Amino acid sequence: MQDFEEFTGRLSEDFHFHVYFATETRGSALAIRERLKHGVDFEFDLPPVREKPVGPHRWPIWSIWVDRANFTAATLWTMRNHGSHSVLVHPETADSLADHTIHAMWLGIPLPLNLDMFSHE
Repeated sequence: MQDFEEFTGRLSEDFHFHVYFATETRGSALAIRERLKHGVDFEFDLPPVREKPVGPHRWPIWSIWVDRANFTAATLWTMRNHGSHSVLVHPETADSLADHTIHAMWLGIPLPLNLDMFSHE
């Protein structure tokens, strides 16, 4: 059996949460983002809202970036607050394709990603 410390040592230190929205759901998505900014008990980075598709994401997104120490709290908060929005949660490692597929989880309805961009890594 694999040593637990060896296993956890390979886990990602950082995680991304991507909240998807469309033109008609932009308001509710940004309202969730505002709630996050003013009432959580975990540390996070909040990059700018992406109003157009970027990277593997085919829809606009806003994101939360957290470290491993804040992952559980961020996941629980997002589970309770994402409303009808789809959210992709993934580790941030050297293997972006695996991060966005086999190592990812979805809250809400999973959406297709533009995975072709990872074939050049």
